[in-house]
Amino acid sequence: MDFSNHSPILLAALLATTFVLTLPFGAWRATCRKFTVKWWLAIHLVIPFIFLMRRWGGFSYWYIPLFLTSTVLGQIVGGRIPVNKHPG
Repeated sequence: MDFSNHSPILLAALLATTFVLTLPFGAWRATCRKFTVKWWLAIHLVIPFIFLMRRWGGFSYWYIPLFLTSTVLGQIVGGRIPVNKHPG
């Protein structure tokens, strides 16, 4: 479990990208009724992209808690973005 061979700048960039990528999904989730298919998709649709970024960056499964935290924070902050729930 040697963490010294990973770039902290790359890790910070990927965590920030994860956060920003999750924001619109959090905004979408906030407009959906809980426990529906749309709500579930708003939470989980972004996960494969985050997995690919983590793997592309060469970060092992030991870094999943950091990426999960960034994802949850993106969902929470995104859910607070004001969205017009009923356009028109």
